[in-house]
Order: sequence, then C-alpha cells, then structure tokens
Amino acid sequence: MRFILQVISAAATIGVLLASSVGYALDKPKSAPVSPEEAASKGAITVGDLRTLRWDDLIPMEDRDKPYVPSRRARPLFDDESGPAAQQEGSAAVNKSLNNQQVKIPGFVVPLNTNENVLVTTFLLVPYFGACIHVPPPAPNQIVYVEMKKPFRLHSMYAPVWVTGKMSTQGASTGLTDTAYSLVGTKIENYEEPP
Repeated sequence: MRFILQVISAAATIGVLLASSVGYALDKPKSAPVSPEEAASKGAITVGDLRTLRWDDLIPMEDRDKPYVPSRRARPLFDDESGPAAQQEGSAAVNKSLNNQQVKIPGFVVPLNTNENVLVTTFLLVPYFGACIHVPPPAPNQIVYVEMKKPFRLHSMYAPVWVTGKMSTQGASTGLTDTAYSLVGTKIENYEEPP
C-alpha cells in the first residue's frame, strides 16, 4: 500500500511540475521580431515599396479557408493535352490589394516567347515545377503572366527564381492556360531560401 501511495505522490509531483512548466511556456514573453525573410515565409510583407509574396497571398482572404472542390465531370485516367483532364479548374478570384503593387514572388518559369537571341521575353510564373506543362494547370489565381522589361536567358526550368515587378490583377489568356494576374518584370534572380 505504501508503494502505491509513493507512486501517486510522485505522479502528483510530476503533474504539478508539468502544469507549472506549461504555464511558464504560455506566459513567456514573445520572441524578438523576425527578419523580413522569415516574415515573408509567413505571409506578404512590405519593405519600402516592395511586397514579398507567397502564393497563398494571391488568393483573396475570404477564399483562403474554402476547400477546393473539383468538378464532378468524368475525367479519363489518361488523356491528351486537349481533353477533359487538361481543362483548367479553380478560382480566378484575385487579391485586389495587390493591384499596381511592386512585388517580389518566387516560382518556376514556363517560357512563352523568346526573342531572336533566344532570350525569354514573356513567361508564366507558377508555384511548382511542371505546372502548365503537365495537365491540368493550376487555378488562374495561382499563375502569373510575366512580361519582362529586359529579356533574360533561362538556364534551367528546374531552378526556381525570384521575380520582381509591378503586379496587376488583370489576367491574361495564353495558349496554355488563363491567368488571374499579370506582372511587368523588372528583375529576375536565382531563388535562395532565407537563412
């Protein structure tokens, strides 16, 4: 019996210690402000006139918690690029606060046009590699049509980039897909994850 009482007493002591440590964790002061790069990974931030975006920032706030419900039309398991499996679905609703904003957004390049020197002039910026190449394409509000002020040489479609420029909530329709956003690009650089 004494052994059982010792076990109960030890369990009660551990419970008190755990409760006090949980209380301490809840009462701890908040950590120091995060760097711009860390904040960018958590949502849109503004540094000067430049907003660093995540792809979720392109979805209007009122739509972010809505589940995606694909259409009920029958899709074949295998299909070509013109069949039902290739048809774009998803929202074209835009985040109006991004209109005419200077932004920086990461993504992958899907070239649309090149000049005589094989430099890319227009492209689709997409959130993951293979989007718009493999079917179906992402939702219109997850694709940005980019026209660069200065053409650039694309070294690899596999490598993500940062694109900086002026965002518009006026979309575009291309041979591959429709977009909900357009961007006049002023800078493109290799993507490096924040430390």
